[in-house]
Amino acid sequence: MRMINSLALASLCMAGIAFAPADGAAGAAPDASSTVAGNAPVVETKTVLKQNGIKRPDAGSVTGKLWDIADEESKKLNAPAPRKTVVDRYMKEQPGANNATANTQYARWVTYNGASEILKANRAATKTAGAEAKEKEKAEKAAAKQAEKDAKAKAKADEKAVKDAEKAAAAAKKAEEKAAAEKAAADAKAKAEADKKAADDAAAAQKAKDDKAGKNGNSPAK
Repeated sequence: MRMINSLALASLCMAGIAFAPADGAAGAAPDASSTVAGNAPVVETKTVLKQNGIKRPDAGSVTGKLWDIADEESKKLNAPAPRKTVVDRYMKEQPGANNATANTQYARWVTYNGASEILKANRAATKTAGAEAKEKEKAEKAAAKQAEKDAKAKAKADEKAVKDAEKAAAAAKKAEEKAAAEKAAADAKAKAEADKKAADDAAAAQKAKDDKAGKNGNSPAK
């Protein structure tokens, strides 16, 4: 609340020339020639804005420009503007700006507005948020790395499974072909043996017939 009130005061009470009636301490009373229509003379006095032991520089002056920027940026954020935001903008906009002067004036602006503790709390919050973001990023990178590793392992396992399946299919085909060949060879052998037996049986039958015919005085059949 103190900071908000201070910023409000800074925005409303711009340094400049104020007009106030002279009092007895201002000097001797002027003669009639210095009065207008018999009214009391007007004396120009410069209003000096000062709080927390710090005097606010004139608005628009080289140093006052930084204060003006700080006020503007604070209104945008609805909070005291951080050093980098103010100083960077000042260095960009103010011809011949000096970085050391800019930082000094920023520190004076902070003291003037009593914003030190708020800025400190904001920096701590930003640091915490940054640390949390960093941890989150680290966790996300680790997760992505693990996911990539898992994906490679799966791809490798899938490739092996495909190769194993192809190998098994080839082995099964080879076994099937071998079994078919063995069966064909066995069938051929069985057929040959059956044919031979049939031929042998036929020859034996013919011989028996011939022998029988010979015993009966008949010539063997040709």
